[in-house]
Amino acid sequence: MSNNSFLPAISEQFELHMNSREWRVDAFNQLLKDFHLSGVSIDGVSEDFLLSDIIQVISRSILDVKSNKHQWDNLNYRIDIPVNIDIESLSIGEVSRLFLFRCFQKVWIRKHYSNSIPKDESDDSPEHLKP
Repeated sequence: MSNNSFLPAISEQFELHMNSREWRVDAFNQLLKDFHLSGVSIDGVSEDFLLSDIIQVISRSILDVKSNKHQWDNLNYRIDIPVNIDIESLSIGEVSRLFLFRCFQKVWIRKHYSNSIPKDESDDSPEHLKP
């Protein structure tokens, strides 16, 4: 699969999952944690907020911190923005969406892999033992 078809597929999954209240809350809670660990405050979001409302809240917080280089760099590091993205060339709305998307990815990975057994651990459950 080429990169051109991969990115729209990720974006589609993001849009699909973010329609779910549970995913919005989990992704935003991860974002709150990352902001807090970076020393950046962010307004609370109601669990009933739509994706567009969450993006607006994130945008306000980004506007407040972007002029403080130390905090801005720390926030970008904590959110784990890839180095090949020129974040300064993005609009505030695009950065907000990117931040939420990265936090969504963290939640998705945690949920996806928490249901499987780590490869370096054995599964000693009785149903896997020979009689």
